[in-house]
Amino acid sequence: MILNQLIVKKRKEIDMSQTILALELGISNDYLCKVEKGEKILSKVRLNDISRILKIDINLLEELWLIDKILFLIKEEDRSDKIKELLINEYRKYI
Repeated sequence: MILNQLIVKKRKEIDMSQTILALELGISNDYLCKVEKGEKILSKVRLNDISRILKIDINLLEELWLIDKILFLIKEEDRSDKIKELLINEYRKYI
């Protein structure tokens, strides 16, 4: 996943704990932990809050969120590795 890596990077840049970010987002720390590990995808409705809190452009967040949704959907498909590689390489510059 891509968005989760950006969230972790930006959260650490401002020295914010997972617990504080989870509280500000109104989600459990356990859920945020799973999002940051790439095990869950953050709800789209949370992107505006992430943008405001971590100071990330909302358009970038929406693009990365959609890419993560695609990656999550195809992760079990045959030959999905090539698609994953193409998507990740295209957006590697953002993380």
